Amino acid sequence: MLERYPETPNGYEPDRDEPLSLAAELSRRDMFCLHGVALDSVGRNSLLPEATSLAERFRIAIVEKPVLSAFAHTDQATTSKASFWSSVGVVIAEGMIQAASQRDISSVMLADGKRQTEAQSATAMKDALDKITASDARYPDYPLDNELVIANPGAAGIYFKDTAGLMPYQINEQHVTATPNTVPPLIRALATEVGLPVFAVRTTGMYQVREWDTETGKYLFSAETAPRIHPSDIVSG
Repeated sequence: MLERYPETPNGYEPDRDEPLSLAAELSRRDMFCLHGVALDSVGRNSLLPEATSLAERFRIAIVEKPVLSAFAHTDQATTSKASFWSSVGVVIAEGMIQAASQRDISSVMLADGKRQTEAQSATAMKDALDKITASDARYPDYPLDNELVIANPGAAGIYFKDTAGLMPYQINEQHVTATPNTVPPLIRALATEVGLPVFAVRTTGMYQVREWDTETGKYLFSAETAPRIHPSDIVSG
């Protein structure tokens, strides 16, 4: 049964543990935290109007820092061919973990800006993160469909799934299909606008795309122009 956190000075029941530092837990487990941005709609658990564009959904997540639903992938799972919840989204490096589960808990955004989730202790959240880590290590090609609820999320970059070796996907509301070794137009524009790095998710890992053709978005896949990154490169716990 879903519970609401009661109105206390820190937003939590006095006999429960405080929320966990996202940066500390990610650093401890060599783990990425990713907030997928739905391509075709705002999603059934969101309060945003259905007409909200993909670009605006990105801006809200990055600039307004609402309580976000996210998912965790260890460095091992990120290198697999498994699909993410969404092909595009935001890499989260800071914030406070309010809930964590090795399964999708379908947290719902509430009118007061909070998310409706099961009340959890810090011990329970750490246990869930441990289970995600253990499963990713054992089954790297089949990461758990997990969920984290993050308050005051700090974005470290914007990610997209490069189609090199992956199934093609449609990247924005204009249905512009992404091509291999190419940063999609919307991602290029958003990264420039908000001043965040771009990360390409490929079958061999996550890479920071440092340079691309300003007209086509094409980038050279090399150690200099698109080095592979690890959680420790963007998270300081």
